[in-house]
Amino acid sequence: MPESKTDTRHLKRLEHAVLLAVILLLIAAAGYRVGGVMGDAERIAFEVSVNNLRAAVGLEVARRLSHEGGFDSLTDMMGANPMAYAAPPHNYLGETSLEDPNLLQPGSWSYHSLDRVLIYRVGRESGFKGDLMYPPRVRFRIEPRYDDNDGDGRYDPHIDLLRAIRLKALDDYSWR
Repeated sequence: MPESKTDTRHLKRLEHAVLLAVILLLIAAAGYRVGGVMGDAERIAFEVSVNNLRAAVGLEVARRLSHEGGFDSLTDMMGANPMAYAAPPHNYLGETSLEDPNLLQPGSWSYHSLDRVLIYRVGRESGFKGDLMYPPRVRFRIEPRYDDNDGDGRYDPHIDLLRAIRLKALDDYSWR
């Protein structure tokens, strides 16, 4: 029995619907993949920035020790803005005194002058886990590594033995 025009139209509609579903599925898969790549790019840029900052702080310590002599020349680095010792990345917004971390621009660095911490506000949250999640961010500070001779948990240059100055992450985090 020959197909009627109605059967042919229904078949064409079904073919179009299946084709549209396949196209939408491919677009969704591509979008998911691009989002993952963008998240990886942010993670890598973050890690490069942290490594550059650590290197810059280390170079400043070496410069001060060789030119200014002794560990006494390092004490004013503690709590200072690490970006002062490095070429800031393009997403560094400068110093701020914002109290609400939700106001920080996602995917950017800023130095909080009141708390004396450098903050990275995560832009793409997929794969990021950390102590501070609402909004997701990581804080860093230049801190001493020292022998706490008096056991008070604070560095005292007259009592404690300074071992190093470093850029320290104040929050635990991981980024897959």
